[in-house]
Amino acid sequence: MAEIHRAGVRVDVNYCKKAIMRADRRVSELESALMKDPLFVEWERVYKGAKWNPWSGDQLSWFLFKHLKHKPVKETASGKAGAGADSLRKLDIPFANDHIERAQIVRGRDTYLKAFLRLEVDGFIHPTFALNLTRTYRSSSQNPNWQNIPKGALIRRAIVPREGQQLMGADYGGIEVAVGACYHEDPEMIRYLTTEGTDMHRDTAEELYKLNAPYVTKQIRHAAKNQFVFPVFYGSYWEQCAPNLWQSAIDQGLTEHLKDVGLWPFKRFEAHVHAVEERFWGERFKVYAKWKRKQWDSYCKRGYVESFTGFRFQGVMSRKDVTNYPIQGTAFHCLLQSLIWLNEHRKEQGWKSQIIGQIHDEANWDVAPGELDRVLYWTNEISVKRLMDEWRWIIVPLKVEADVSAVDGNWSEMNAIEEEMPF
Repeated sequence: MAEIHRAGVRVDVNYCKKAIMRADRRVSELESALMKDPLFVEWERVYKGAKWNPWSGDQLSWFLFKHLKHKPVKETASGKAGAGADSLRKLDIPFANDHIERAQIVRGRDTYLKAFLRLEVDGFIHPTFALNLTRTYRSSSQNPNWQNIPKGALIRRAIVPREGQQLMGADYGGIEVAVGACYHEDPEMIRYLTTEGTDMHRDTAEELYKLNAPYVTKQIRHAAKNQFVFPVFYGSYWEQCAPNLWQSAIDQGLTEHLKDVGLWPFKRFEAHVHAVEERFWGERFKVYAKWKRKQWDSYCKRGYVESFTGFRFQGVMSRKDVTNYPIQGTAFHCLLQSLIWLNEHRKEQGWKSQIIGQIHDEANWDVAPGELDRVLYWTNEISVKRLMDEWRWIIVPLKVEADVSAVDGNWSEMNAIEEEMPF
């Protein structure tokens, strides 16, 4: 991690300066438009100016959902109407849309672009990566937080390779699901991970929305994956998942379908999601569920749980923590061990390509001319084959997915390597 920090990430300083100027102009335009909006005037009036903050999310939430009686799409954990971008966009009014755009631009400008200029030295920033600050034994990053940079073009356009080189990201696909299977050894999960043509998220979408496979779109599959499967794996439950699943169905035009199959109104759909969750743990992944119970019982008796990689998780933990921490930490350790071996190999072979960052389960590279195939080949040899040979507890296949920029491109224009990779 120290060598990755020392290598550094190249920043397009001129772009940052120009982007900040453009952001300043756009923020001024948006603020001017907002201040002329009758809703803005009403907002200021009801707060009577004393404690009014026109850019406060809490005050905006109160004004829109309490004072103006707009129906919120979702609520926060504390029961307040959510004033996040998703909730505001659903209102589809210029005032809310302008407020969203302003907030996003201000965050990108102040948190990232200005930070890049403040931290750059000779055109490079050097994020630090710590291994001792998170309870899951994953890494963290700061100055800047490389692991939290937004995916939008405004920020990632500023990250560029060294002259004449390419940026590359190599990511473990589905590593936490694979590592989880190594712990709980659920045969149904292993079947999904080892049998070509199976798709856990598609099957779940079919059950949640009573759809036949050909009618499960990419968007509906995405909703099942991110609004049910993963949340439930990580400790959420049906009552928390149902509102988001319901909204996704409506957004995707499934209103009439839900009525036709008896999943209307929402209370009936919610009860169905509850039944799906009961089958999910009681029938589909019952071995996984049994492991979760055993893990909790072990923690209650001993006060800690341990990982395959030799780390101990202890102290006050919830049921979710007890099952999630070892999986998350071990998934990261797969990447960390691979990075150590790859960095050793890179230096032994005299590559000019360098590892410049790490985001969760992904390694970030600055690849020198003519070395892309070598980097891809050895990433697979080490991150998949060598790791599975040396860590015999890995009982399901691992895979690496890669994307790359053009030569002298930037981080916002990465393309997946779709053709046969040189493995």
